[in-house]
Amino acid sequence: MGVSILGGRFLMSDSWCLDELRAGFGRTASWWARRFVADEGYWAALSLAPVADYNLVLVDRADGGNLGRRAVAEIEGAGVPGMVLLASSGTTEGEGLREQGWVQVATLPFVAGRAEGHTPGELPADSRVHLLDVGDLMAARAVTAAAYGGDLGLGEAIFREEFVGHEHAGLVGVWAEDVLVGCCAAFGGSDFVSAWGMSVLPGQRGTGLGRALVSGGLREMLIRVPGTTLLAIVTPDGARMTPGYSGEVLEHWQVWSRPRWMLARG
Repeated sequence: MGVSILGGRFLMSDSWCLDELRAGFGRTASWWARRFVADEGYWAALSLAPVADYNLVLVDRADGGNLGRRAVAEIEGAGVPGMVLLASSGTTEGEGLREQGWVQVATLPFVAGRAEGHTPGELPADSRVHLLDVGDLMAARAVTAAAYGGDLGLGEAIFREEFVGHEHAGLVGVWAEDVLVGCCAAFGGSDFVSAWGMSVLPGQRGTGLGRALVSGGLREMLIRVPGTTLLAIVTPDGARMTPGYSGEVLEHWQVWSRPRWMLARG
């Protein structure tokens, strides 16, 4: 899954409850979503691109399987592959998913951290990493397409011209020999921030550029929205890109999808 960034040495605050954090994570996804719905214990963020990782529904309350069935209808009605995330208080909704032929494909930690006492200066600037400008967007979309299966739709949803220079958005790229080889987008507001669209060209993986991108993206997040709570679902790929960084695991989310979508994902 593409949602995979952690912040470093963060301190959680008792002022946030899990419901607020789950909803806050959804609000960060609403930036790139072409279709976004939020109700009590439920949100859906659909990019409408053929990338399961970016057509997401979160269910965090029990409703006799009805919310699970609603989530399936939300994704399949849009005609795109997707994933349903079941938080700890919504795991019984898996029955409604199972009825529709969906299966649990993973369990991933939901992580949060407070950036108190952590300043951009603690993360060294890297000359290979800087903010994207409008002229970089086509290249960023192409990098995202290469990382997520070849379709430009996801990159077009995440790397929009309206986000360049926005006070609550940071579009970040990493360059190798003057060529953009990786990118990500940090979205937030007054309370929460998350990184999305983490992409590195396949030929550049294992070179350390992904780690540079994570560190640079974190630095830009702290510059733009200091003191906020950083939220993430941590995938194995994301964990490998963030050595030395940690957050507090709040709970584990079940990830459900259709087997054929996971096979196509590779």
